[in-house]
Amino acid sequence: MRRIDWIDSCRFLAMFWILIGHFLSIFYPSALSLWEPGPTWWLFGGFPGKLAFTLYFVLLGFFACSPKPFDLSRFALYTLRRYLLFVFFGFFATLVFILGGYAVTWIFHTPDPDVFRILSDGPQYNLIYLLRDGFFLEDHYIDSFWCMPHLLAASVVCRLYGYLPERVRPGLRALIACALIAVLLLLNAQQTIWICVGLLGCLLRLAMEHADAFPLLKKPRFRLLVLLLTIALLKIPIEEGPLLFFLEALVDSTWMLLIAHDERVQRFLSRAPLPRLGKLSMGIFVIHTPVFCLLRSSLFSLMLNRLPNAVTYPLCFCLGIILTLLGAWILHRAYDAVNGALRRQTVSAR
Repeated sequence: MRRIDWIDSCRFLAMFWILIGHFLSIFYPSALSLWEPGPTWWLFGGFPGKLAFTLYFVLLGFFACSPKPFDLSRFALYTLRRYLLFVFFGFFATLVFILGGYAVTWIFHTPDPDVFRILSDGPQYNLIYLLRDGFFLEDHYIDSFWCMPHLLAASVVCRLYGYLPERVRPGLRALIACALIAVLLLLNAQQTIWICVGLLGCLLRLAMEHADAFPLLKKPRFRLLVLLLTIALLKIPIEEGPLLFFLEALVDSTWMLLIAHDERVQRFLSRAPLPRLGKLSMGIFVIHTPVFCLLRSSLFSLMLNRLPNAVTYPLCFCLGIILTLLGAWILHRAYDAVNGALRRQTVSAR
């Protein structure tokens, strides 16, 4: 399926909300406690953070399961390219973090705890962890890299699901996906829950491709009822874990299905520059934590006691967003150049 502008916009909005939560947790963690009590606990906690992140997995499954005839060599090539994608972004984001940590400490002498860990490890272990984080998809320096192996596994499984023969009817396809989700949920493991979330993206794709089977979703009152029910679902007191992630992904899928039946919302989300920013979501995700940590170790510490907080925090946030988008754009341009060169070599070899 070709790229859809409003879906790319949703991907960026989810990432932007994650940026807000991570900015507060890095620069002003005490502010998060303001939203925990009462009915507003979800503003920068579970509601936006995990809900936005599970949406990323849902959309990954949505695009990975595009129906294709099975070909072992093409599947192997797809898996290799997905792995190289994560390696490229992970390796260079970690490299920027390590080199930036040494640079800002040399200039400002105010490393934050994450940068101080890089310095305390020393060059030898910096190199070891760079290779491990880059090529083995680990998360020694950038905490948000914990999801990299799960992203790879979910994309591979959803790709395999897309290889179901064309003669398999949509109803049976949905039943197979539901059976796989049920089995994986019974395992109740962190490693398998994200595959379940990706498979929800496959179900979302089936539902969107056969929209006529859901006439109720076109009625405004029914859409409002579904939204209220999904919000109520998030208020159920469940400990953070596989079940909560799955419920949040179910909410994401429902909302995306509602948007797919509302052309006005689609037109609004398709307005520039949101779709273009959505195409940078992978780069935004991997580079925002290094940018925020390096910013906290440099300009933030310089401005903290010299400017009012009402100026320091908004300024750092705006600067962090600008640098994150710039870094993401550079990473994507570099990856597109490398990927294009590899494709040309592959074609010429054939």
